[in-house]
Amino acid sequence: MKHVVTSWILIVLALAGLVDWPTQAQAQSSPLPSAPPPASPAKPGQRVEQILKLLESGDYGTIAPLVKTSFTPEFVALQGEDDLMKYLANYVHRTGGIRRGKIRENGNDAIGFFQSNLTDRWGAVLVTVEANPPFRMSSLQIERAKSPKSASPAATPASEKARLTQISNYAAKLAKADLFSGVIAIARKDRPIFTKAFGLADRSFGIANTVDTRFQIGDLDKSFTAVAIAQLVEAGKLSYDDPIGKFIEYPDRVNAGKIKIKHLLSDTSGLGDYFNAKYTANARHLKDVQSYLSILDRKPPDFEPGTSYQDSSVGYLLLGRVIEMASGEDYYEYIQHHIFQPAGMGHSFQDFLQRANPKSAVSYEDYFDKDHFVTNIYGYVSPPPARGAPGNATVTTAEDMVRFVAALGNAKLISPATYQLMTTAKPELGAKTYGYGFMVNKSGDEGRDVIGYDGDAVGLCAEYDLIRDLKEPYTVVVLSNMSTMGHAVAETIISLYASVPTQN
Repeated sequence: MKHVVTSWILIVLALAGLVDWPTQAQAQSSPLPSAPPPASPAKPGQRVEQILKLLESGDYGTIAPLVKTSFTPEFVALQGEDDLMKYLANYVHRTGGIRRGKIRENGNDAIGFFQSNLTDRWGAVLVTVEANPPFRMSSLQIERAKSPKSASPAATPASEKARLTQISNYAAKLAKADLFSGVIAIARKDRPIFTKAFGLADRSFGIANTVDTRFQIGDLDKSFTAVAIAQLVEAGKLSYDDPIGKFIEYPDRVNAGKIKIKHLLSDTSGLGDYFNAKYTANARHLKDVQSYLSILDRKPPDFEPGTSYQDSSVGYLLLGRVIEMASGEDYYEYIQHHIFQPAGMGHSFQDFLQRANPKSAVSYEDYFDKDHFVTNIYGYVSPPPARGAPGNATVTTAEDMVRFVAALGNAKLISPATYQLMTTAKPELGAKTYGYGFMVNKSGDEGRDVIGYDGDAVGLCAEYDLIRDLKEPYTVVVLSNMSTMGHAVAETIISLYASVPTQN
């Protein structure tokens, strides 16, 4: 959704902890006022209360009337009525009810805080209302918020066993609410200490996920592609400063010389995505790197290469072709022989739509329809390609991802110096939290050192993290065949390891 919030002063102060937050007790003891009739004048804070009441009640049937009467026609038209309803419904679904915090007003803007009953995470509702009666909402945004400083800190697990029990219980609660389905794997110093499956791999036949279930992992593939490029650099077959025109017949000669391998690796090329109408029309026939290249629009970069960050599937597709040209091998074969095999990833492959595999999880997506959710299988919603592109081609297990992280740290794939280069941010290129195929400072908490990658798409949510600021580094992998709460699970696990003695 697109959101327009006219005043950010209050929001910034609140999220930075510079204004008062309610204690949990205050939040729970606050009265629960009913929203005013939509036709009567309403202050911004009262409009926030309408949204909080919806999250509190979980009544999907009230969403349509709310959208029709409490928002400006211009905002509804901009968002799309169905999309706005789905946006609200998804938050109702994922919070499982809320505990209210305080509401702050500033002119026509208001912000209200809440804590999810299901995840215990804090969120904020931000609204702007029109200047004249009936003061309908002209913008809405619901987002994560920091825990209030006055809130009681969560109890620190007394032992590793207690921590893992807490993680298991948390994931089980989400699975019971039909918000998480997948596998969690945790390793300490590369040694697995916890692997557990939740939910169903195939709902039609009641087949449960197991620790051996394979999942599609989306953008996590970018790390494999980046490591393959690094291997070829170490072998002297290319350089990070090579222009793409050295390997690819790129029609835009100026940008073929400007865009370099390092720009593709750091997502600073400005080339954007290839997911468009041409992709959808040809999806069934996309089976190799060349077929993907044939659907590119070849548009100029959105900005001067090396000056800004923008996630780019086109960039990693071009890297796949560079790998083929520099190595003389098919991209998929290269990844299998030079990444998966030396890392011991025996359950990973990239032709998951071309072979029968009973151990792969079916991808599911929940869609809101009027007043309830409908679950669809990914292939029925959007046609999948015959084979994924470099950047989203792999099906793997959680334990194989643990092996990948271990292989990186143990110099089985690239040298320690190259590993350090790839997992260091590239602010000189405009990538302040991104290296070469790795996200840096993934936890978002200042002072923490967490690297890895996130993958999101219809019917999948995947993440791997290496927590490097601990005395003993921990690897966390969460793979899911639903695109809902996988990242919430990973974030919760990382937060539980914040109390472990660190190197700093």
